[in-house]
Amino acid sequence: MERIITPVKSMEQSVYIRFPVDAEISTQCQSITLAVANGMLAPGRGSSQLTSLGTLARIKEMNELEKRLKPKTECKSIANYAEWSDYCRQSLLWLGLPDPAACIFESMGEDPDRELLGEFLQAWFNRYANVPTSVKDATSLSFSNDELREIIGNIGGGRDGSIKRKRLGWRIKRHARQVVNGLRLVHDTSTHNAAKWKLELS
Repeated sequence: MERIITPVKSMEQSVYIRFPVDAEISTQCQSITLAVANGMLAPGRGSSQLTSLGTLARIKEMNELEKRLKPKTECKSIANYAEWSDYCRQSLLWLGLPDPAACIFESMGEDPDRELLGEFLQAWFNRYANVPTSVKDATSLSFSNDELREIIGNIGGGRDGSIKRKRLGWRIKRHARQVVNGLRLVHDTSTHNAAKWKLELS
């Protein structure tokens, strides 16, 4: 009979112990211990809950320790270098040393091409905002304006003063997704005919 019938395990009655929402772990442990002492909670279940609370306490302790050991200093982000920034740049800043990326931002600020690109993006934004626009429309008299055409002439103009659409398109592709003064041009994927570009705020 013992091989046919599965042994019946003893069932413990469920016990609800109410804790305040912000109760500390030590308070919760004390409540569980009192419940076991008063016979409200089985010793085995009480031991299991105390073990779980101990594990939770160690996890919280490690999280707090990690926060204290890895404080982050506010600094400008560098695209595609987030991991390097976390491990190298933040470590130097935490030690009170100069930002190793400061020279990068200084050179970017002094870059004449970047300054011209910033003027182009601002003029594009003033005319089209975030509406997808093709290079053809941007260079036409009907859809453009004097401010934008003047800057386009500096970017994609030929020696004879005419605007070269292919050259302008190449320059736009080259600087696509490059952020200047919080603006960047991205390729509009909603159109499948002529390539169109739209501005994004970053």
